[in-house]
Amino acid sequence: TTPQQIAASHQQQQQQQSPYSRLERFLDTCHLKGRFLHVQPKVTMTNIKTSLVKKLITVKGHVVKARPKRLRVVTADFSCQKCGFTGITHVFEGGQYSVPTKCTTSKCRSKAFHLIRNTARYMNAQELRLQEAQEESIEHAGRTPRQIEVELLDDLVDSCRPGDVVS
Repeated sequence: TTPQQIAASHQQQQQQQSPYSRLERFLDTCHLKGRFLHVQPKVTMTNIKTSLVKKLITVKGHVVKARPKRLRVVTADFSCQKCGFTGITHVFEGGQYSVPTKCTTSKCRSKAFHLIRNTARYMNAQELRLQEAQEESIEHAGRTPRQIEVELLDDLVDSCRPGDVVS
């Protein structure tokens, strides 16, 4: 086959694909990130309680410490050591490394897997320590200001430095 024949065959395949598959391929390359601004309620560090777990809030504070950025594994592919199946994609919850619990093929229920390193996908992560803003700690003069650990992901990494006031 000549290069012209390969190009013609490729163009014919693209024309035969449904608009849905072209849209799907386009969406696979898009990365949209949404940001919420001026989220209510704005909570002081003294009022952060367990009732606010898994709720979206705004906290204002001074960045006291910014740890270096690091890579966090998001997903990776594994191969089964028993049957050799390589289509096992595993998502790492909270950045914690774990292996799949069982093989996904119908006849194999192995629990031994091998990580395929070149398929691992990573994201940037950075930890910050925030200290409550001075205007919040005035009412409790003499008390050590409260601090809280927060984590920045992806494009927010390296967006602030110690000394910055953030919310």
